[in-house]
Amino acid sequence: MLSESLEFYGKGSRAMLSIGLARVYQHIQAIGHRWLYQATPSPKNVVVLGGSYAGIHLAQRLTETLPTGYRAVLIKKNSHFNHLYVFPRFGVVPGMEQSAFIPCTGIASHAPAGIFQHVQDSATNVTGNTIELASGRSINYEYLAIATGSHQPPPARMKSKDKEDACAEMRVIQKQVQNAKRIAVIGGGPVGVQVATDIKSFFPAKSVTLIHSRHQLLPNFGPRLHGHILQSLDRLNIKSILGERPQSTTEAVDGTAPISQELSLRFKIGSEEIYDLVVRNPAKPRDLSTALF
Repeated sequence: MLSESLEFYGKGSRAMLSIGLARVYQHIQAIGHRWLYQATPSPKNVVVLGGSYAGIHLAQRLTETLPTGYRAVLIKKNSHFNHLYVFPRFGVVPGMEQSAFIPCTGIASHAPAGIFQHVQDSATNVTGNTIELASGRSINYEYLAIATGSHQPPPARMKSKDKEDACAEMRVIQKQVQNAKRIAVIGGGPVGVQVATDIKSFFPAKSVTLIHSRHQLLPNFGPRLHGHILQSLDRLNIKSILGERPQSTTEAVDGTAPISQELSLRFKIGSEEIYDLVVRNPAKPRDLSTALF
């Protein structure tokens, strides 16, 4: 174990050093770029479609590197940057939801004038050199980067585009969790594991069950991590059911909704369980042919 820990920290240190040196170089490069870039009346647009982690980072790097005659245009539907990694926890823990939404003003705060434009809108159609937006506006582009990420339901992502409305959505989920005594979390990926463990950690009196269709939690990782997670679930007294795709038997409730209340689930062995709250955590890439951006 000691040798593995040393190897882990050694690789981690090298990776952090490499990232740190790269960022220092980029910062120096950006300082010189601010002096060389000149705003023009009709710059060519380099459009980034989608404003999550990859889209925001790409837009920021473009403001530090684009030559004169080009402009970075970030098109994103949300008013703020949504810090999605904290959404599952803030959907459980009350009073922290405001911190999950970060203003986008810092993207180009040190960039030269005229190099960046932020458009809060959704794309409805993309042609060879034009993006049509839900507002009716069209934007021509010279280059286009699609960074729309994956589709995730609440609590991993909110439906509302504005901060205050999204915070209100998150508070509704918090109240649903607080009011439920028996909770089932369906999906053994990162979001499902975090939601289940956060609920039990902050509300230890609640009965929490984690249900996964495969026989390994976090299947994109190795079996050792699966074993570690099972031990953590046991310590928290979270029941885990693997290799199951339960079906809803409650006719009056949409059993496929991301979050359902008062739902009965039937398992393949024939047993049924009634839960006060069921949270589903599927994640899939966006279908660019049909989805809004």
